Amino acid sequence: MIFIDTNVIVDLAISERPFHLEAKSFFEECARRNIELSSSVLCLGTFCYLLESKAKLKHKEVKEWLHKLTKLIMLIPTENTDARQAAFSSIKDTEDAILYFTAVSNECDAFITQNTKDFPRSLEIPVFTPDQMTKELDEAD
Repeated sequence: MIFIDTNVIVDLAISERPFHLEAKSFFEECARRNIELSSSVLCLGTFCYLLESKAKLKHKEVKEWLHKLTKLIMLIPTENTDARQAAFSSIKDTEDAILYFTAVSNECDAFITQNTKDFPRSLEIPVFTPDQMTKELDEAD
């Protein structure tokens, strides 16, 4: 199971974003390979907020995206222990740290984000961009 960070989901939804095609290609490749994708309710809440407030999408469009995503991505729980681990971790971005430890506690195999630079290399599960993960999948064949 692969955990998808908020920024990758936003990239998928907004075609004007610089990494839109990379995100779209990644989701298509995961669907083709039947790879289970996961994220947290926290990600989807932030996603909806960003689409409505920053991207200025209409409420109906945001709800349509939310409906699509809940079919593509399994939502996994964030627990109190995930936030505690985030508070003491070396991950620079606090929200990313909470999401990362959500992925770890739910036994995800990888964490996909556009900002890999915020994550130290010595973590429990690997952190990739969507493009890097697609290349990893290709090399595994």
